[in-house]
Amino acid sequence: MTRSAGTTSGVGCEDRGRDSVLALVPSSGQGGGIEAYVIGVLEALEASGVSVQSISLTRGHEGAGLRQKARFTVGAAVAAQRRRHTRPLLVCFHPGLLPAALLCRRLCGAGTALRLFLYGIEIWQLAWAKRLLIRHCDIELTTISEFSAGSLMHLRPASVLVPPLPEHRYRMLRAVGAARAPSHEARLHILSVFRLADFEDKGGNALVEAVGQVRRRGALVTLTIAGASAGSDQLRAEREDRSDWLTIVADPSDAELVEIFAAAELFVLATRLRRGPNAYGEGFGIVLIEAALAGLPVVAPWGGGGHAAMIEGVTGFRPADQSPQELADAIEWALAHRAEAHQMGHNGHLWAARNFDPATYRSRVQKLLLAQQPPVAPSLDLSFESEVPTS
Repeated sequence: MTRSAGTTSGVGCEDRGRDSVLALVPSSGQGGGIEAYVIGVLEALEASGVSVQSISLTRGHEGAGLRQKARFTVGAAVAAQRRRHTRPLLVCFHPGLLPAALLCRRLCGAGTALRLFLYGIEIWQLAWAKRLLIRHCDIELTTISEFSAGSLMHLRPASVLVPPLPEHRYRMLRAVGAARAPSHEARLHILSVFRLADFEDKGGNALVEAVGQVRRRGALVTLTIAGASAGSDQLRAEREDRSDWLTIVADPSDAELVEIFAAAELFVLATRLRRGPNAYGEGFGIVLIEAALAGLPVVAPWGGGGHAAMIEGVTGFRPADQSPQELADAIEWALAHRAEAHQMGHNGHLWAARNFDPATYRSRVQKLLLAQQPPVAPSLDLSFESEVPTS
């Protein structure tokens, strides 16, 4: 797949002497956060007038078998050979593709810069061989949050480039946030959005239990969980047992998801943070930005990179630990402080609209990847006019 832009804007291309980008990407057409991130970054590069060619390991819903890996490696090598001595920018969007990226750099010739993107789980599950390559090869690292950058410090410093929002979704969610008015209902509508196959890792169990606790204390609370994939038998059981207050929406369209955001009053993401061989955590949490843009106060995960997608006490807050009890306490605070929670949502809307405007994001990508920048670049502007809620 080749991506190219028509006119040159003059942003950054001359600074590094490169007019083309060769991107190695893990998938195309499968959906998911990494793929959305890749699309946003490549579109921003194209907007600068740079010619972008991307080579995908998998297409659609095919698996990454030996045939696909062989096809990918050959395709990447051929594309690199054609750019020999032209000094393209080589971008690798997943550490699993690093061996092929190093081969491409060798074929492209001296002076070819290689930038590797890492996100969350794969940082903590990197095999020793990949760690060795990153530590001893000349590779520029980029990740999605300061939390993830800190996790990479033992290998080498990493710049930070937060995830993008697709322009059409940005516009729709911004309109929802601008039109949001304080709710006078006694019932509180809670929303969480994540890939349904990751129900347990994303804190679905803890959130359902927390909402159940609040309801048993007499509060009127409903919960909607939406996300890609049909889910598991466990999800169906969860819904059947709590059909009067739990709604699970599988594979919503963008328009349907925007409607779900509009109907909610509090957004909760309760991703579990754990260490060890099955390490897991939230690298950033772009859904927290989507919720803020839609004017919702957010409850971010206790640990991980979610703190970068909100401002504590201004656009939302985090529980003191990962327990369902702490989540229940956060929900009860929002119930008891509806005006303050609404103000948090308004603050989040202003902040997200300013920092995630598509034009702003394109400029951020172009400056980081095409112009000379310090090893670690600031990610977000935290200054904006707001009112800090008080309890």
